[in-house]
Amino acid sequence: MRTHSQICIYVCVCAAAFSAGAQAQLSAGWTNQPGVKMRSGFSGTLSLKGREGEALVPVTVYRFSIWNRPAVANVKPLSTGLVLVQFQSGEAETVVGGTTNRSGPGDFLLLQRDSSAVFRAASETATFEALVLGGALAETKLPTSHTALSHPRVEKYQQVSGRPLKMQTLASRRVGDFSLEVQDLLVGPSQKTSTFVLPGASVLEIKSGKGVMRVDGHAQAIQGGTIITVKEGQQLELRNDKEDLGLSMHVTIIRSQ
Repeated sequence: MRTHSQICIYVCVCAAAFSAGAQAQLSAGWTNQPGVKMRSGFSGTLSLKGREGEALVPVTVYRFSIWNRPAVANVKPLSTGLVLVQFQSGEAETVVGGTTNRSGPGDFLLLQRDSSAVFRAASETATFEALVLGGALAETKLPTSHTALSHPRVEKYQQVSGRPLKMQTLASRRVGDFSLEVQDLLVGPSQKTSTFVLPGASVLEIKSGKGVMRVDGHAQAIQGGTIITVKEGQQLELRNDKEDLGLSMHVTIIRSQ
C-alpha cells in the first residue's frame, strides 16, 4: 500500500493560537519535520484601495516541499487570513472540507479563514506556495470554504503594446468586494521597459533573471527569489541585466470592485 507525506494546514480565527515556538520555527527557515520542508519566504504589507479608503493588508508567503514518505507532517496554524495556494511542481492530493482533489503545476486554490486543508504528495515530490492575506481580505467569505481559481490561460506570452514586456494571465477570481488575478511577466535578455502601471495593488515574486526594478523612481536590485509589494497606481520600470536569460516574475494583483 502506498503511503504519503501530508501537510495539515489550519487557518484559525484566534491569533492567540500562535505559540512562540511555532513562530520561531517558521522564521528559522526549513523545518525538520520528516517528509516536509517549509519556510517563510516573505512577510510584509500591501496597501490596498477600497471603498472606505486605503488599508494595509498583512502579506506572508510560505514555501512548501513535500515528498513521499510514511511520515505525517502537521503545520498549524498558518495565519488568520485568506490563503491563495499556488501549486508549482509535482502532483498533490488536497483534502478540503471532506472533498479530495488532485492538483498539479499551474493549479490554484483559495482557502477562507476558519477552513483547514490537507496536502499529500501524490508524486515523488510536490512543491507549492501559500500566499496569506490578512486585514480586510481576511474577512472575505467564499461560496464554500475553498474554491479553485479559473484559468483563462493563453498558450504563450502576449506582447504588451509598445514595450519589451510580455505577460500571460494564469488565473482570476472575484472575492467579495475584491478581485484576484495572477499573471506572469517576462522581460527579454538585456531589455528595459518604459514606465507602466499594474491594474491593482500587487505582490511580485522574481522567478529568474537579475536586474533592477524602479518603483516611482526608486531603484531596487532584484533577482530570483526577491518578493516586492507595490501600491495600486505606482509607476514601475524593469531592467534585465542578464544577456542570456529572461527576467520573469509571478504577479498577484488585487483590486477593489
